[in-house]
Amino acid sequence: MSQRMVYQTEKTRENILQSALPLFLERGFRRTQMKDVAEAVGLSRNTLYRYFQDKGDLGLAILDIAMARVAVNLRDVLAEVQRGGNVHANGREMLTAAVTAVMLGGNRDAELRFIAEVETYTLGEETWARHDKRNVMSQWMLIESTLVSIAREGLADGSIRADIDPQQLVATILTSSWLLQKE
Repeated sequence: MSQRMVYQTEKTRENILQSALPLFLERGFRRTQMKDVAEAVGLSRNTLYRYFQDKGDLGLAILDIAMARVAVNLRDVLAEVQRGGNVHANGREMLTAAVTAVMLGGNRDAELRFIAEVETYTLGEETWARHDKRNVMSQWMLIESTLVSIAREGLADGSIRADIDPQQLVATILTSSWLLQKE
């Protein structure tokens, strides 16, 4: 992680992220340029580069936000399923609801497309090395562990075949879902 310059402020960094987020989600990583972000924030490109070393650096910060939004959406979807009277829904039904709402539609399509694009875009080891991957990994682990837990419930209640490994099932579902998001 690079050291911040003394004259950087958290408020300006947050403004950059809030202005960049809709651009990256609407246009995607490849089609969003730093000059577009600088213009949207009302800063010069030089000032923007004081906060983010390059587009990859900014893209990874947006990836953190997108992953967090997907993880929160998953939690909200599962809570809604339970509030809607489906507390006794079996594991397979819960897994289907979660995947359908979060990974295959719902209101997070833009985030999912962006995550899939960044996942396949070559940012380079140097860019990833500068990024604190803990947030992305913790969000990913939350999504994955939640789905694996639901799959285990399905095994326990018999709604998912006993010969299916929950980890492999979730890995297959997530990989397939990411592939559907790619252009």
